[in-house]
Amino acid sequence: MTLSDDAVEALILLCRRSRDAGCVVRIRSIGAGTLPTVHLELDAVPRDRDVVVARGGVTVVVDRELAPATQDKVLHAEPHSEDDDRPVFLLEEVSGRA
Repeated sequence: MTLSDDAVEALILLCRRSRDAGCVVRIRSIGAGTLPTVHLELDAVPRDRDVVVARGGVTVVVDRELAPATQDKVLHAEPHSEDDDRPVFLLEEVSGRA
């Protein structure tokens, strides 16, 4: 898995809001669908055999059970809605819009 520019920017903003010193997030679950949504948790601590992806000051931790679903994918962030400033995180094939 790689992290797109928009995902890195969105994760940095989320981490700043939490006032956490570092920016580490864990992928908690991956939804079904053509563009699967990804549910993240802040303040994650990498565990043994986790997959760790880092870029631009952001670290994303993927549980080894979910890692196959992220292989050859790019994590993107898109605005949720005008009423909600939290982004939606999506996984796309690397050839999608990397």
